[in-house]
Amino acid sequence: MKRRFQHPLRFLAGIAWVAVLAAGFGLAVMALWNVLLPEMFGLPVITWLQATGLLVLCRVLFGGITGGFRHFGGKGVGYFRARWDAMSEEQRQRFGEEIKKHHGFDPRDFRWFENSAKNNQTQETKDV
Repeated sequence: MKRRFQHPLRFLAGIAWVAVLAAGFGLAVMALWNVLLPEMFGLPVITWLQATGLLVLCRVLFGGITGGFRHFGGKGVGYFRARWDAMSEEQRQRFGEEIKKHHGFDPRDFRWFENSAKNNQTQETKDV
């Protein structure tokens, strides 16, 4: 079984990265609010902590409180990679043509689709 956090430094680096992103987004929201809204609507100037709280509130109200990849009915990227790997070349060709017709791009242009099977095999050998 693969452990979720294999290396404590990686876990701490992830926490630090989330803190840096929260601080950056909080500063961006604070700057935009303080430049635009007091003059436009006569609202008060806010602090960084209030801006960060506003971000959290918006996340809860509009984005939910669950994390991760939740598009496509809660199925993650791995689900679609597995389906792509299971397709024959003819099915991939047809799928690419349909996507290109509807969305204007071909998913085969992205390297991770082509290399996903090879990467999955490499990862499995590393886990053993």
